This record gives sequence, C-alpha cells and structure tokens, in this order.
Amino acid sequence: MATYLRYVRSLDFFEVPNYEYLRWIFSDLMERRGWVCDWEFDWCYRPLPGAKVHLPPLCRCFTCPLLTSILVLEPEGGPGPQYK
Repeated sequence: MATYLRYVRSLDFFEVPNYEYLRWIFSDLMERRGWVCDWEFDWCYRPLPGAKVHLPPLCRCFTCPLLTSILVLEPEGGPGPQYK
C-alpha cells in the first residue's frame, strides 16, 4: 500500500498514471496475502440465509444495495420494514 501511495503522490497533475503498474501492485499484494478476488466487495449487499428484506411498496421495483442496507432483515413472516 505504501508503494501505491508513494507512486500516486509523485504524479504530476497532468501525468497519466500507469494503470497496468497500479493493478499489478494490488494483484501482487493480494497474492502475497493469499487473498482470492471473488468480486464481492464489503459494500455489496448479501442477505443472510433464511432472512427476507421487507421493502416499502415504492422500492420493490429495484434493489439498491444502499437502500436495502439500512433496512433490518426480518425472518420469513416477520413484521414490516424496520429501519436502523
């Protein structure tokens, strides 16, 4: 991470970053740490097994991770939406 920060801080405002090098920095870090890239990020919404999200009627036409993350998950047949 320090390598990345040193590199980006050294860039001139009009200089185009070497994106291949920057990708390599993070790929190398992940490989050294033994991390696997599953493309599931911390900010992605993942429902708990057996839980159901109760959305207000106007929100049922889409599932927005930010919107659904503020709703409390309720078990099947639980009460309506409860906001955190």
